[in-house]
Amino acid sequence: MTPAPPPSAPGPSSVPGPSGAAGGGVAAARPHTRASLAVQLHDLGVRPGGIVLVHAGLRALGFVCGGPQAVALALRDVLGPEGTLVVPTHTPENSDPAGWSNPPVPADWWPVIRAETPGFDPAVTQSRFMGALAETVRGWPGARRSDHPHVSFAALGPAAEEIVAGHPLADMLGPGSPLGRLYDLDADVLLLGVDHGCNTSLHLAEYRQAAPPRERVGAAVRTRDGGQDWAWWEDVAVDSADFPRLGADLEATGAVRIGPVGDGTGRSMRQRAAVDFAVDWLARNRRTKENMTVSAEDYLAVVTETIDRVSASQREAVGRAADLVADALRADGVVHAFGTGYSEALAMEIAGRAGGLVPTNRIALRDLVLHGGAPADVLGPLLERDPAVAHRLYELAPVRPSDVFVVASNSGVNGAIVEFAALVKERGHGLVAITSTQHSARMTSRHPSGRKLAEFADVVLDNGAPYGDATLPLPGGGAVGAVSSITAALLAQQLTVEVVSRLLAAGERPPVYLSANITGGDEHNNELEARYAGRIRRGS
Repeated sequence: MTPAPPPSAPGPSSVPGPSGAAGGGVAAARPHTRASLAVQLHDLGVRPGGIVLVHAGLRALGFVCGGPQAVALALRDVLGPEGTLVVPTHTPENSDPAGWSNPPVPADWWPVIRAETPGFDPAVTQSRFMGALAETVRGWPGARRSDHPHVSFAALGPAAEEIVAGHPLADMLGPGSPLGRLYDLDADVLLLGVDHGCNTSLHLAEYRQAAPPRERVGAAVRTRDGGQDWAWWEDVAVDSADFPRLGADLEATGAVRIGPVGDGTGRSMRQRAAVDFAVDWLARNRRTKENMTVSAEDYLAVVTETIDRVSASQREAVGRAADLVADALRADGVVHAFGTGYSEALAMEIAGRAGGLVPTNRIALRDLVLHGGAPADVLGPLLERDPAVAHRLYELAPVRPSDVFVVASNSGVNGAIVEFAALVKERGHGLVAITSTQHSARMTSRHPSGRKLAEFADVVLDNGAPYGDATLPLPGGGAVGAVSSITAALLAQQLTVEVVSRLLAAGERPPVYLSANITGGDEHNNELEARYAGRIRRGS
């Protein structure tokens, strides 16, 4: 896993106010300034003459006269001429396209991307998703930047060269990286308007685990003659999904100083203390194949960790999916939900459930029998692999041009699912796919085109399930404890909630089901369903 958002995640979306404000609003009684921020940063524990690694979300700070430049100046004012300011300048889009999920790209694009992506140049290549402060420091006169194509850092001050020089390709966030140099130099970490999910230093603790999982990583690099090459290396598979919980426990020890910075909250800590605490915390709390047992307790721990990871990594994608669905509903469309196998449970989660949206229609393979006149024995276990059934299912569904589709498949490779997704896009509908990108990446498509569900989707929601779905390994091989149904249900409910939130924000009354088992539920539901007569089915 990469330590930063996937290539499709949007960067900071705040629109500067007058005079280049750091945030888009003007909620404070008066604007914040370089001088006022410097006072707050000093009170928070930024040490004159020290070294500080800063992660910042400037939107949270509110209106700052001069925006990110003023924030950088305030930090330098407190650090003084002997202090060094460090920021992450990662480039997560410079990574192996085979692992991209939001959105994925077709497999036949992968060699082109690897061959044509310009090699990383620390003087030219912009950081992505790191925020305006990081880009400001990167471009500051005298700043130095490490030469790592995926997770570089920039530093400004007397210790800059010592921190960023010789960043190894492998061990990218380990003891030999700038994070390791910061540990050796007893640096501080400052979180401005962000939480510990952005605390990159905690990755250093992952490298200090007994047997951390490893993965193959790739990126475009420069050659000595200024050309481009694609480099592969093996590194620790870093994962920040549980960092918010780790950070909360760290704060409970009193090791983190918390205080106001602008309109937001700042968190200051000694990096060594945070990393040392994290080493022990991860050993006790993070489940690995080596320390997992086949027990309800460990299954619950794995499910909790997976939910945390999915919630954190899919937040932006759920928002984009909600925009797609809300726009369709405003255009008098309905949501069609389709899944095969156990993914049919996802369609049931979307369509017809109490607390769910009324304009939803569930599509299932048994529609071929219930609505299409096919004999019952057609519903065999291999039917989901037949691409031909997709066209009949689409014909049987009461579809209008304004409708949107949510299609679920853990593997994303079976013929009926892939053909249905292709047909949906061919007919011009919006498509949200819910799948396991990890499982799908290791499977060969069963569709004649060689393509997979995610390749057709406008938005992909990754359910976070591992290859094979089950999570607790058995001594003789195999595993138990599947998670895809749980996380898919979570994503389905998050999508519903976000759609309703958008409708409420627009002053609309969301058409939502009540339970049929409460007083007045049937009357409420029947009235709403009448608006979509002939377009939604509940009998299949």
